[in-house]
Amino acid sequence: RLAYEQSHQTQAPIMMQATKPPVVQASRQIPWSEDFGSKEGIDVNGNAWQETWGLDEDGNMFGSKTGYDHAGQWSETWTQTKSGDFELSGYNAEGHAWTEKFGTYENGTTWKEKSLTKDQFWVETNGWDSEGRIWGVRQGLTGDGKGWTEEWTQVMEDGVTKGSLKGTNEHNESWAEEWETTPLNAFDAETGEQKMSMCGQKSGVDRAGTSWKEAWGKDDVYGRWGMREETEVDGSTATEHWGSNTRGDVWCSKWGVKQHPLGVSEEWGFSCGQKNLQIGQEMDGVTNYDEGKTETWTESWSKIFEADGRLARTHAEKEGDNGFGDRWVEKWDELYEKSGATNKWASKKGAKERTNDEWTEEWGEKRGAPDEYNEHGKFLSCWAEKKGTNGFGEVWHDQWSENYEEYGMGGNKVCNKWRRRSDGVDVVERSGEEWDGKGWFQKGGETVVGADRVDGWHERAW
Repeated sequence: RLAYEQSHQTQAPIMMQATKPPVVQASRQIPWSEDFGSKEGIDVNGNAWQETWGLDEDGNMFGSKTGYDHAGQWSETWTQTKSGDFELSGYNAEGHAWTEKFGTYENGTTWKEKSLTKDQFWVETNGWDSEGRIWGVRQGLTGDGKGWTEEWTQVMEDGVTKGSLKGTNEHNESWAEEWETTPLNAFDAETGEQKMSMCGQKSGVDRAGTSWKEAWGKDDVYGRWGMREETEVDGSTATEHWGSNTRGDVWCSKWGVKQHPLGVSEEWGFSCGQKNLQIGQEMDGVTNYDEGKTETWTESWSKIFEADGRLARTHAEKEGDNGFGDRWVEKWDELYEKSGATNKWASKKGAKERTNDEWTEEWGEKRGAPDEYNEHGKFLSCWAEKKGTNGFGEVWHDQWSENYEEYGMGGNKVCNKWRRRSDGVDVVERSGEEWDGKGWFQKGGETVVGADRVDGWHERAW
């Protein structure tokens, strides 16, 4: 999930990356030297064309141009006022039509707008001015007659660039987005470029009816961050947070509630991350002097509830590496029966590279249903097992268990421990105990070192 942060970092349209307003210029060189004129010719592909132009009684210019290409005839007409405002429109044999306009507002701001229509199923309009404003709309129909549309704007206010985007598609999905880019009071030491901060938010509804919203940010000083929330039609929810910093650390967490059939629900969560170790960082008296070492972790958990709200099961897992050679994996489960009886089990394994240690552990527990004598249910059994080795050449394996009668007072306990010392000698310890709850019991044990039984005991009563 570590790549999840890059793939989900929202990217705004290219237009929002503009930092300088475009220079708006006339797109036509008016080819007159008199009040009226015309000319014709043949282009490089052998297609003929003709152009006329003139000046009306108010001093406004006008003109037209027609010709032919591989698809057939095309035509354009234009006008330009004495104040400099220009407008052009045209069409061709392929069913395309276009317009182009530019002019000057009373405050001296120049502007320009273009539009294009294809086969009456696709229309796009784009505009911009010398103050840094950008706007546009794109809309159309699919082959089966379903419509889609997009609209966007961008402005610059007091050095801050702000933009918005909204739209719908042929699947009835809709979305809306806003963002802004702000210059920071900081500069790159090598290039001298000013550092920037960008943030935004977006929301929408997809074809399945799931509503969602996102917020995100990017900062040249601190890094990236983002969040997403969504709600499905059946009430299932999910929330996600992710981020990264300029040191290369990344992290992500996600959690929510999933609605299952028959009223069953599941609470769940997930998190992961990666952190770069710093030079000089210490762990258990060990100092890191190497570049490129990382700490990583992954965690997940879930809880399942029945329709009546009763907790039925829990599950969790953890996995990590601290970058200093310590690694671990943990898992555990809890099962809750309808009667109230419980079963629990768990496992761990890990390694410590610095001391060459490796170890595993497993354990479990079982309890009966709660009653008037046992609020949390009668303790019925438990068991555990441990294995491991270390850098001194020692090896160990321990096992023990306890069992109790569900409807009686009897039970037993067993414990076995085995060690192999660094000198190669085996040490074994065994012990056990059993009873009937009516006065009888027996217990005993022994210790064996190598081939010698160095200790032993036994007692009983009835």
